[in-house]
Amino acid sequence: MDWPDSIGDAFSSQRVDEPKSLREDITDELSDHLAAAMEREVQATEDERLARQNVLERFGDPAKLARQLWWAEMKGMVMRDRIVLTVISVLALACLATAAFAMVMVRDGREVNAAILAKLEKAMQPEDKPALSGDWAKVRFRVTDEREGKPVKGLEITI
Repeated sequence: MDWPDSIGDAFSSQRVDEPKSLREDITDELSDHLAAAMEREVQATEDERLARQNVLERFGDPAKLARQLWWAEMKGMVMRDRIVLTVISVLALACLATAAFAMVMVRDGREVNAAILAKLEKAMQPEDKPALSGDWAKVRFRVTDEREGKPVKGLEITI
C-alpha cells in the first residue's frame, strides 16, 4: 500500500508562512506509522485487505489525520493572522468613526460660527436713531423742586 499518495492529496494550497518541509514531514511520519501498523497487521492476519481495514479502523482516514496534524502545527500562525486581521479591522472602523465624528463636529461648528456672525453683523448695523459721534454720551437731567416735587422751569445747566 502506498500511503504517501493518499496522504499528500489531503493538503490544500501551501501558505506563505508555512515551513517548507512541514507537509513532507507529516507525510513521511504518518506513512511510516501506517506502514509499520500495516506490516504488523499483515503478519497477524495474513490477509492484506483485512490488515488494511484494521489499520484504517485504528488510525482513521489518513488524509483527515494529515490535515489534523497540519492544523496542530499551523494553528498558532493561522490564529495569529486572524487576530491581527480582526484588530486591524476594528482599528480601521474606529478610524472611520473618528473621521465621521470629526466631520460632523466641523459641520456643526460652521453652523454655530455662521449664527454668531449673523448676530454680530445685526448688532453692528446702525439703528434708526442717529448715533452720537465720538466719545459723547447723551445725558438727560430732570431738576425738581424739593418741596413740591414739580419740575423747575426756566433753569439752564451748563457742563
